Amino acid sequence: MSRGDLCILSVPVQVGKTTRLQAWVAEAQSKGQRFGGFLMPDNAVGQRMLQPLSRGAFAQPIEDPVAGDLSIGRFRFRTAAFQAALAALDAALEETADWVVVDEIGPLEIRKAQGLEPGFGPWLHRWRQQMDRPNLLLVIRDFLLEEATKTYDLQGAKVNEGPWFAPDLAPIAGVLLAGGESKRMAKPNLPHPAGGTWNSQAHDQLARHLPNVWISGGMADAAQRAGHGPLSGILTAADALPGHSLLVRSVDRPDLSDTAIAKLLSAHRLTGRSVCFRQGDQLDPLVAVYSARDLAWIRKAFETSGQDALPHMLDPVVLPVHSRESLGLTRRSAAD
Repeated sequence: MSRGDLCILSVPVQVGKTTRLQAWVAEAQSKGQRFGGFLMPDNAVGQRMLQPLSRGAFAQPIEDPVAGDLSIGRFRFRTAAFQAALAALDAALEETADWVVVDEIGPLEIRKAQGLEPGFGPWLHRWRQQMDRPNLLLVIRDFLLEEATKTYDLQGAKVNEGPWFAPDLAPIAGVLLAGGESKRMAKPNLPHPAGGTWNSQAHDQLARHLPNVWISGGMADAAQRAGHGPLSGILTAADALPGHSLLVRSVDRPDLSDTAIAKLLSAHRLTGRSVCFRQGDQLDPLVAVYSARDLAWIRKAFETSGQDALPHMLDPVVLPVHSRESLGLTRRSAAD
């Protein structure tokens, strides 16, 4: 990565992005790279702290449910901590850092012009004008990326590319689960309102995100897995794609959004772990990423004990589904 790059890390909330960034910063510092800016890790009780990245700097609370004088939703923040964050950004330009990290630009800045504003916009302009400027990493929640891009003119930034992603990731392939008996669909290859069939639309969606897509209905499941539902198709795909992680998508989700697929992939690439959605208290194992490591464990659990309840066989990063999100996770039948 060349010097002076503008990079964006944009993934769902609660997937461990700050923890991953802490590991990357520590490793890079051990190799002599210099950092400025700040991270916002949680403390022991789940409240955010401001951690400047210059050596010798001390963390301080930025979230304070009692004394915070800025609020958004149920969260209250300290103005003084944001002023310290801006001071850390100013120092980074003076100290010729290799990287400046801003964790994060959030709703306070983008929707209320508070928090790091009104100082961050002018600071970003100064960074752009600096001749020998450091690389800049902005952390922005996935659902705010479009707004942030317009607000701060971030077109052309490198989005979700960089050394902070999990190292040595297994290759990932898409798997369309379409190998059932069509009991809910009434007939195979049900026509899709947008054209083609439910199968073809689902396949094309996966192909927009991944170069390698398999349809489980086109592979013969091992005899010992017959009657074990989706697990059979998933393990058969894993047999055909050894060493791969799998993004699994059932065919009975005609409304599934590309945003849902992107959320799963970005969380997996950051953490290296399996990822699935949670609606209420239920995990959804049929729109999910299965890491290569978990697939090996699932295969062993099935072969030794016959276990086939997928929600109980994963240790995933869980993405909660909020009521305001339209991800299209609802399963449909021919009657719908």
